[in-house]
Amino acid sequence: MEERDAAEIQYLALAGLGCPNCAMRVRNALLLTHGVVDAEIDLGSALARVWFRDGEVGVVDMVHAVALAGRGTHHRYLAVPVEDRA
Repeated sequence: MEERDAAEIQYLALAGLGCPNCAMRVRNALLLTHGVVDAEIDLGSALARVWFRDGEVGVVDMVHAVALAGRGTHHRYLAVPVEDRA
């Protein structure tokens, strides 16, 4: 948790998620992105909260990771950065 406490937070509005497996697929894709420390996906609100190390990963990288999460499946996931929800 110490690494998460020192990280920046980015919120992403998500589209294309239909079930918990979709949310897990997107979360895993984000976690595999260099510089992402942690990610939470709220399926009900279709919102991701991503903790990241600034300078190692950017919003474009996160959006791209979400899109790639549907690769090889019949799913198409999209992400759009949104303002801080805190």
